[in-house]
Amino acid sequence: MATVNKLVGYTRVKKERSQFTWIINDFNWMKAETGEPIMSPKFSVEGDIKRQYWLTCYPGGYRKDDSGYISLFLECDTTEEVAIECKISLTNGQSVFSNDRFLRRLEPKQRNWGWSKYIRVVAVHESISPSNKLTIICDLTVATEFQVFSRHEAIESRDESHEEVKTMPTYDWLFCNEEFSDMQICGIDGAPVPGHKVVLATASPVFKYLVEAGKGVDVIFVNDIYHDVLMDVLQFVYTGDIRDEIVSNPDMVCKLFVAAEKLKLDALRYECEEILCDNLSIVGVLEILRFAYEHRAEKLKKRAIDFTMSHMEELEDEMKRYADPFMLDLIRSLQRNR
Repeated sequence: MATVNKLVGYTRVKKERSQFTWIINDFNWMKAETGEPIMSPKFSVEGDIKRQYWLTCYPGGYRKDDSGYISLFLECDTTEEVAIECKISLTNGQSVFSNDRFLRRLEPKQRNWGWSKYIRVVAVHESISPSNKLTIICDLTVATEFQVFSRHEAIESRDESHEEVKTMPTYDWLFCNEEFSDMQICGIDGAPVPGHKVVLATASPVFKYLVEAGKGVDVIFVNDIYHDVLMDVLQFVYTGDIRDEIVSNPDMVCKLFVAAEKLKLDALRYECEEILCDNLSIVGVLEILRFAYEHRAEKLKKRAIDFTMSHMEELEDEMKRYADPFMLDLIRSLQRNR
């Protein structure tokens, strides 16, 4: 077998991500006249320290037309165009009651973006009662560098004169397609869907066992995975994709992670762990940490511990559900001495 040296070129955008948490105590006492803002402390994104960002909130609305709504904007002191993706979530410390996102280019002439009618004032007051504490979480991703580079890659080839690199086939067009289907597969509480033995048996040793054990049977049953989760598993097996609705929902990601473990789909398990690591927030991080311990997800466990230690003040009330006062005092002491 010969080795062919190839020069491969890449173009990509380098991105940096940061999560900023703004806690507003006594929110109902804040000035509520139309056009009167309150501003968060400034923050920056690692790898983009030349720019500073901050949130501006208008509890009484930005303009008269916005009366009855809270206006919320992300602002930046940029002197040049910058591409950003921003996700804003409002929480009362227990649950998220509003979240939105935008993808935008900010420039010196327009250095802010957001919503003049973000959420009704009444809805906020109802959601944060009785603590009267509003927490705004800003997940910010910034394009920091446009990269163009190339590198040599050694590729093994059976034919020295054959320069094309063969890639692994994809099966997008076969997903839920009865064409060439030679079996059906069914989860709990669902109808059978068409499948293809060679695709499934290649993807997972568990699927391979079920296919071999089900010879002569029209429908293969996966008895410990619900139908909707199984459909998401099959979508990944056939297309390599995970639905956006799952990526933005940690509970659904965890269910998909568990299914990947049961079916020994290492690639899907890895993708789910990466998604959970990238979307940690003070809402639910302790449940994610418990999940990581239960399923021996070491990378997720480390990331969740680091996140928790850096947000001890915001998480103190929730941690009381998991640890006795002695353990909390010990954790605080260890944190101070780090």
